[in-house]
Amino acid sequence: MSLIRSTFAAVQSGRLRTPLAAALRYLLVPLSLIYRTVVALRNLLYKGGVLRAKRCSGKIISIGNITTGGTGKTPVTLMLANWLKSRNLPFAVLSRGYQSPSEKGSIVFNSSASVSNNVVGDEIALLARKLLDTWFGVGRDRMHNIRILEERQDVGIFLLDDGFQHRQLFRDYDIVLLDASNPFGNGWLLPAGNQREPLSSLARADIVLITRVESRTPAELAALKEGLRRYVDERRIFEVRTAISRLYEFATSEPVELSELLQRKCAAFCGIGNPDSFTQLLAANGITVNQSIVFDDHHCYLEADLVLLHRMLTDGTCDLLLTTEKDAVKLPRDGFARGSCAVVEISVAVAEREDIFWGKIAEVLAC
Repeated sequence: MSLIRSTFAAVQSGRLRTPLAAALRYLLVPLSLIYRTVVALRNLLYKGGVLRAKRCSGKIISIGNITTGGTGKTPVTLMLANWLKSRNLPFAVLSRGYQSPSEKGSIVFNSSASVSNNVVGDEIALLARKLLDTWFGVGRDRMHNIRILEERQDVGIFLLDDGFQHRQLFRDYDIVLLDASNPFGNGWLLPAGNQREPLSSLARADIVLITRVESRTPAELAALKEGLRRYVDERRIFEVRTAISRLYEFATSEPVELSELLQRKCAAFCGIGNPDSFTQLLAANGITVNQSIVFDDHHCYLEADLVLLHRMLTDGTCDLLLTTEKDAVKLPRDGFARGSCAVVEISVAVAEREDIFWGKIAEVLAC
């Protein structure tokens, strides 16, 4: 089942280009046309005021996308959260908690308390580890969690994770991410492709962030921006660069030097929305990856997975495994011996016109 889901995601994203993939895509085109009609009708009802978004007393900044899969929402959310912390602005992070037990319920917690990824999901568990003394609201009913946080914790700023399609909730600022390495998938809407909305929906965005710009040449980025001008004023488009900020031992959390990895026989594994972005980042930093194992996004690691990974260490495939922080929060603490697995920590930063970007955020928050 995991292989089927991974293959289907590769077809939707356009990463898998075979005759069989093309045939499957065209079989799904009628469903995509129906989906497009439903999305267009829903957007029309909101635009015409027939459907109305609920408002809260605080400020809401949404971080979303128009495709499924990974565009870098978690590191961008962390970047915004750290900016708010640096200005001592009280805020909370809101998330649906996709594929977690909290998705159908509700949980409000502070990161000072220990929380398991089995309860809130891998992305929120990762953010909670990195953001000290921060409030989180996880669950499908975001307004319910907002009311709890406003009434009990006096929080007035909310970072809405994956909120571009959550139009039931009014937001003060819509930030939409496009992955430069694969901005539009195969060009189709769900289920034939991975677009959640047509590109014309980008007109609703206050800012478009093109993430992972290091994966494209200046000419390719210029061409992408030229195509986006049809929907978004270029002054609202910003580039975001991803970099390896730290490497550390999974077993001990001790730092690992990048130069050490250049001498090791490495293999990579991950279960993220855009697995190619991980191996591309490693390669860009001079790290040779002999083999890469891809699991489903939000994959829950089982004993059989650990057996597979350990076999790679013993059969000569590699002498060091590399994985992402998002995957690391789901691995058992005693899963790997010292020196056998390292975690790659990434960070993002606005690559140009950074002062203008942060000025827009400060303006909407009136701070």
